[in-house]
Parts: sequence; structure tokens; C-alpha cells
Amino acid sequence: MKKLVQFLFLLVTTTLLISCDEGVVMNATNSFSTIGWPMQQKVIFPFEIKDASKDYELTISIRQSNDYPFHNFYFLTKILNQKGQKIKQGLAEVFFYDSKSGKSIGQSSGSIIGHNYVVLKKIKFPKNEKYIVQLEQYMRKDTIDGIISIGASIAPIEIEDGQNR
Repeated sequence: MKKLVQFLFLLVTTTLLISCDEGVVMNATNSFSTIGWPMQQKVIFPFEIKDASKDYELTISIRQSNDYPFHNFYFLTKILNQKGQKIKQGLAEVFFYDSKSGKSIGQSSGSIIGHNYVVLKKIKFPKNEKYIVQLEQYMRKDTIDGIISIGASIAPIEIEDGQNR
């Protein structure tokens, strides 16, 4: 029953994100087994840029359970072209719990907590072609318990005064 509730929550959340975000180039999610996210498992999301004249941003969505043992989480984000060359890279530290109160930060649905973070801004793609987002957990522990899923979304940055921000 718990798995069914988690699946339905993921399905509804993904559907809402896709329907609300016009112009989104890519919006994908990877769910992990009950074991967690092993350090050696890189998460790959392919996508295609059709308008390289725009600036883009990368948003990462993470769903975690109460089994997650830390208040923060480190992960490495890379955007690679078809040849495997880095377009942009960044190490992100995000916080799941307030360090003083211990209360969760994010949207809670029962024992599942969802988080969204813009991790790369003003991404310039050199040309219209296929790329990938590659994510790696960067914690000191080999397998991280409590990470249910991770997702990525690439979207153009909103235009202000006739120009991208």
C-alpha cells in the first residue's frame, strides 16, 4: 500500500509539473529502489536544445523519506554534450532539515518530503543539439538511505524587458 501511495504521489506531481511549465525542454524523474542511492550510480537525463539563443536554468527535484539520516545533501550536477564534454558543472549542497529545530524543509505528504532547487542558472548551450544532465550523489556514505527519487527540469529563463534574465 505504501508503494502505491508513493507511486500515485509521484505520478500526480510529475503531471502537475509538466502541465504547469510551458516551454520546459526536459522534465524527468528517476526513482531509486528501497536500498537508496548508491554512490556509483549516476543518474542520466537526456534532452535536446532547439533554441540555443536562449538562456536556461536547471531545477532539481528530490523526494526523501524520514529514513534520510542527515540534515543536508551534496550532489554533483553536470551538463554534457553528445561528445561527453562538460558544458556546465556544479556541486550543490541542499538542506532537508533546519539545523537548529530539526524540522523538515520542503513540501510534506505523509512520510515523503519533496524539495525543488534551482542549481544551475544562465546556462548557455553552444548549439542546438542533444545533451544530458548527469547527477551523482556526493555524500561520504556509499549508499544513501531515504532518497526516494531525483528529477531534473531544464527550462528557458523568463524574459524581462525583451531579454533573458
